[in-house]
Amino acid sequence: MFQNLKTGLLRTLVTLMVVLVTVNMLYAQTSETPPRTLADERSVEQEIISFADSAYKQPSTDSLSITIIESQSINSGHDMDDEWSSLVTQMGHSPSIMPQTTLDSTGFFSTTDILIISSGVIDIPTNRRNIIMQFIQQGGSVYISSEYLSSYQSNATFMSIVNSLGGSFSWGSTTSGDLQPINILGTLSNTPKNVSSLDYFWYGCTGNGDATIEKFLDKNGQFYGFIFSPPNSIYGDVITTSDQDWVRQRGTDDSDLMWNIITRLATAPAQSCTLDVDVRYTGDTLNMDFTVGLLSPATWNVFLSVADVAVPLLSIPLPAIDPPLSLSIPIPGFPDFGGIGILTTLTTPTGGIICSDWSTAGRCNLGTDSDNDRLDDCYETNTGVYVSPTNTGTDPSNPDTDGDNINDGDEVLGTLSNLDLPGMGANPLRKDLFIEYDWFTDSLDCANHSHRPSVAAVNMVAQAFANSPVSNPDGSTGITFHNDRGQGGVFTGGNLINDADGVLTGGVNSAEFMSHKTANFASNRNGYFHYCILPHRYNTSSGSSGQAELPGDDLIVSLQCFNSDGNVSHTIMHEFGHNLNLRHGGNVNCNYKPNYNSVMNYRYQFPGVDNNCSPPADGILNYSIGDRIVLNENNLNENNGICGAPPWDWNGNTTIENGVTFDINGQDTNQGSNCSGTLTTLSDYNDWANLSLTGLQDADGRGFLRSPPEIIDCDNPAPDN
Repeated sequence: MFQNLKTGLLRTLVTLMVVLVTVNMLYAQTSETPPRTLADERSVEQEIISFADSAYKQPSTDSLSITIIESQSINSGHDMDDEWSSLVTQMGHSPSIMPQTTLDSTGFFSTTDILIISSGVIDIPTNRRNIIMQFIQQGGSVYISSEYLSSYQSNATFMSIVNSLGGSFSWGSTTSGDLQPINILGTLSNTPKNVSSLDYFWYGCTGNGDATIEKFLDKNGQFYGFIFSPPNSIYGDVITTSDQDWVRQRGTDDSDLMWNIITRLATAPAQSCTLDVDVRYTGDTLNMDFTVGLLSPATWNVFLSVADVAVPLLSIPLPAIDPPLSLSIPIPGFPDFGGIGILTTLTTPTGGIICSDWSTAGRCNLGTDSDNDRLDDCYETNTGVYVSPTNTGTDPSNPDTDGDNINDGDEVLGTLSNLDLPGMGANPLRKDLFIEYDWFTDSLDCANHSHRPSVAAVNMVAQAFANSPVSNPDGSTGITFHNDRGQGGVFTGGNLINDADGVLTGGVNSAEFMSHKTANFASNRNGYFHYCILPHRYNTSSGSSGQAELPGDDLIVSLQCFNSDGNVSHTIMHEFGHNLNLRHGGNVNCNYKPNYNSVMNYRYQFPGVDNNCSPPADGILNYSIGDRIVLNENNLNENNGICGAPPWDWNGNTTIENGVTFDINGQDTNQGSNCSGTLTTLSDYNDWANLSLTGLQDADGRGFLRSPPEIIDCDNPAPDN
């Protein structure tokens, strides 16, 4: 039956194509039939989107078949699969714990109402991600356990599904430590069980999204649990939480939330139809792809808009079509009208609109790559929204749309040397920075200790960059800072260096440094990753906290026995700042300036920057935004402090005065060369606005020929832990 229906529809569409090829005749419409404008059709589209009579959902009361992807092969203690199975059984449904290879094919579709991916650390490559998405598109609902790092494939899968199925979502940064009690919001707090908070939530990854995302786990205004309801109501919902251990450690409250999640996932779509249209040019061929599905008869309508003129092209009655049919219509030699639009609707016998879709296309010639970034101009849509590798939102005339010194093609496709940047979370519309850490273990000066940076330490750095005011083409602010400390998944570069004495005999770019880098740093990361070695010390006996290229891609963090998370995170960001072309005074070497409010400043490197306009530090990890006032050491107005207010007693005589002469950065023992004198005019500097990301082009990177970079020693010993 369906094959005959499809053949009939194709014949109808062939007739439609004849109309399209002669589209220039559309302009000759008579005054008795005034043309509908493109604006009219968009108004209709908005009316369609707002329909509510068939878009609501009702929970299923039947016993459901729930497939649970196992979790214990990763770690025998990860028994989340058993916990979900027990809860599902209590609810009267039928659970099946299945191997992870189940996601390699669609074979489970026919026996599965709900899919639960119980582990946040399993392998979900692109093929499995696509299988999960197909399941959702056929109406199946999914719970995906994500984890505390956005780099995990489970996190990437949730984000990819949302952004591919009509929503918008991005992960933020990791919050460390115990987050309970974490508040439960919305319908998952009371349907059917009343539950206000979780008993357990250890570490988590924040996130945010558009109106398709319901945020249901909250801690201090940051969100860690999300429900995605696709705009196409025939698709199933997707729920995720950025911690898996709350299930493993579940108490009463956790069980109640699991119950509510299953109830929500069991809320089957009651939408009576599905309708999709995609219109695109391939050379001079216009391709029209339709998907039509109906649970009851309706009328299918197609409208064509050209140059703000919209004309009905097709209106035919259809019987119920389940499953949906897909039709692809190529039209060779279609004229270039500077862009066309197709609006398609399904209507009831009384004219009510129950489904619709809208698509536009402009002429694009495949095979042209104007900016040589390996992305075809046709795919670089310049919208600022990344959808897929064939709709990247990037600028076809700019090989590095987001300005992070990594080409768009590398961030979308991976590099020619097989570095999986998209798998690592690279985004062509948001700046990315990547760093690998290799470390020593030793017992110099104190008990045996490892210099491997902790998760908490590197996450502090990532959070500081994520919170930065740096703007991006996708409209977001911040930089995504990707840490590879050998944590697993796609980040396996970081590792222990087996060094005999725990000491680098030289510094950055010394023979020993380069020997370790050659042995431990994959060559395909050159030009993409910064490289950090964490020894006990460098230059044999130096007490320095670190050294770095300026600008460049290599750095050292050497904290001897003082490896607290605070010391490590602040020193990583300090040395990395040199790679980004920042000096100890911003754009100058003048150090200890109280009005240069940056971790680059020795005054603020370890204590953190000032956030209340008083020179003592307040523990915040940040670069400067350049908002402190200029201070003339020959004529200080203590009433103005460092922000214009409150006042500050620079000379310490307990009196607030004007016209004070005082050396306020006397800790800089090289003021003559660094500051051009002892009593000078000191200025703040906007670090974030002046970051240089060209350090990746260092001479040992991807063949960029220039003189060796400047090496900055940081003679600022770390304080005791």
